Amino acid sequence: MRGRTRRLLLALTLTLATPAQARKTPPPKKPKPPVATKSTRQPRPVVVSTFGEVNSVTADAAYLNRGTADGLQPGQTLTFTRAGKPGGKCTVGAVSEHFSRCEGVGLKAGDRFAVGRVSEPSPLGPAPLPSDAELARRAMVVESNTWRLRDFDGASASSGAGTRVEALFSHTTYAGAPGGTFGVQRIDLLAYDVDVWKGLRVGADLTVLNFGAKPSSTRTIYQQSPVLLVRQLEIGFRRADVPFSAYLGRTWLRATSGLMVIDGAQAAWRFGEGFELGAYGGLLPEAARLTITPSQWAAGAFARARFSLGSGADATLVQLGLRGGWSLRDTLGGRAEIALNGSVWKGNTLDAQLAVELGFGQTQAVAGIDAARLDVGWRPTERLRLNGAVRYRGLPLTALTEVGTLSPGQRALHSDLGFAWELTPALYLGAQAGIASDFDSGLLQARIGPELSLPRVAGLPLSLSVGYLEEAGWVRGRHAYAQISVSASSYFRVITRANWFQQQLVTGNVGLAGHELGTTVALEVTPWRYVKGRVQFMGRAPLAAGAPPLGSVGFQLGGTF
Repeated sequence: MRGRTRRLLLALTLTLATPAQARKTPPPKKPKPPVATKSTRQPRPVVVSTFGEVNSVTADAAYLNRGTADGLQPGQTLTFTRAGKPGGKCTVGAVSEHFSRCEGVGLKAGDRFAVGRVSEPSPLGPAPLPSDAELARRAMVVESNTWRLRDFDGASASSGAGTRVEALFSHTTYAGAPGGTFGVQRIDLLAYDVDVWKGLRVGADLTVLNFGAKPSSTRTIYQQSPVLLVRQLEIGFRRADVPFSAYLGRTWLRATSGLMVIDGAQAAWRFGEGFELGAYGGLLPEAARLTITPSQWAAGAFARARFSLGSGADATLVQLGLRGGWSLRDTLGGRAEIALNGSVWKGNTLDAQLAVELGFGQTQAVAGIDAARLDVGWRPTERLRLNGAVRYRGLPLTALTEVGTLSPGQRALHSDLGFAWELTPALYLGAQAGIASDFDSGLLQARIGPELSLPRVAGLPLSLSVGYLEEAGWVRGRHAYAQISVSASSYFRVITRANWFQQQLVTGNVGLAGHELGTTVALEVTPWRYVKGRVQFMGRAPLAAGAPPLGSVGFQLGGTF
C-alpha cells in the first residue's frame, strides 16, 4: 500500500512541475544561414573545349577517343577535319564514358573533331578510393574475361594517327672518294594496305633513283639513270567480317615463310578465328634489279593456324605456318620447297620465332636445309631483358634474303646475343655479342662489348649513350662511340654521334688496317604531324698522314598521310 501511494505522489509532482519548467526554458533558436564568402562560394561551371580523334576505322564505322564524359550522345552528328580541311561526317552510335562508335564512311585514322564538355566541380569532393578487397575483386573480373582476337588494320590505337601513305624525297652528296663527287637523288612512295572502299585495298613500295653525279670508277649494277625499283604494287580485297581475301600484282606473300614477293596472285580463306588456307602463284622477280623474269616462277599452297592458351596477362599465343610448292629459278633450277614457321608469345616475358626452309631438286643444300632462323626474347624480371638470334644459310641464294638485296651472301652461320638491364629508371646497362662463320671461305669474325645509356640526363630532354666493341677474327680491331640526343619537343630533335675506329694489320687482311675518327650529326624537324624533314652530315677523318677525309651531306623531306 505504501509503495502504491509513493508512485501516485511522484506522478502528481511531475505533472505539476512540467509547465513551470517549460516557462523557464527558452525556445531553441534557429541557426542563421552561413554568410557567403569567397571561400564558400561554389565555382561556376567551366566549358572545356578540346578535340577528339579517330582511333581506327572499319568498312562502315569509325572509333573515336571521346565519349559521354565529353558531351557525346547517341544520334549526334560530328563534322571532321583532315589537315585543316573538311574530312567528312558521321553519326554517333554506341557511346561509353570515354569512347564511342560513329557510323559513316570515308573517315581515316587521325581525323579530328571539335568537342566541348561542361566541367562542374563536385561540392562533396573526390570519392574515396576503393578498398584493397574491392580492387582485388575487380582485377579478378578483368582477368576472367575472354577477349576475341582482332586483325590489326594498320592504325595506331595509342595516337590515332596510323601510318597509311608515306612519300619521301632525299638528296645525298658524297665527297672525298677516289674519282670525284658522287650524288644521288631518291624518291620513295609507300602505301601500307590502304583501304580504298569497303575492303578494296591497294599497296605500293616504289623507289626512283637518279644519279646526278657518278664518277666513271663507280661500281654499281645501275648503269643507267633514273632507275625505278618496284618492291610492291598490288590491289586486293580483305575485310574483317568476310573470310575470303585475295591480292593481285607484285604482291607480298603474307603467310608464306621464306617466299617474299611474286608477280602474280594469292588468295586465302579463314575458318573461324584461328585457321587459314590459301594458294599462290606467279613469276619471281630478278633479285637485284627487281625486273620481271618470265623464266622464274613459283606456285603452291599454305596454311596458318593461331590459338591461345590460358587467359589474362599470362596467356600464351601460338601461331604456326606451313608452305609447300614448286619453284623454277635461274640459279637453282626446278625444286620442291617446304617452309615451316612458328611463333610463341607468353605475356610480356617470352617471345620466340622459328623458321626453317627446305628444298629438294636440281640444286640441294646439305640435308636439304636452305635456311633456318631462331629468335628468342626473354624478360625474367621487369628490369632485365635478354635477346638472342641464330641464322643459318645453306645456299648462296635463298628466298630469305630481302627484296632488292645486291649480295645475298654465302653459306654461313650468324648468331647474336644481347641484354639490357635497368639499374635505375635513369640508367641502363647493356651488352652485345655476335659471331659469324662463313663456311665457303673459312673466315670467322666475332665482336663483344658493353653499352651504358642515360635516357634522361638531369631531368633535361637529353639522352646519352656510350659503348665499346672489341672485334676479333679475320678483321681484328675495336670501335668506341658516344651518342647524344636532344629532343626539345615533339617538333625538334638533334642526334650527334662520335666514333673511333681501329683495325689492326694481321695476316690475311692486308689493306684493311686503319685508324680514324667519325662523326654523324642529324637534325630532325616535324613542324606538323604529317610532315617531317631531316638534314644529316657524316664524316670520317683518317688519322694516318696523307689520307684524305671522307664525308657526305644530305637532306630528306617526307610526308605521312
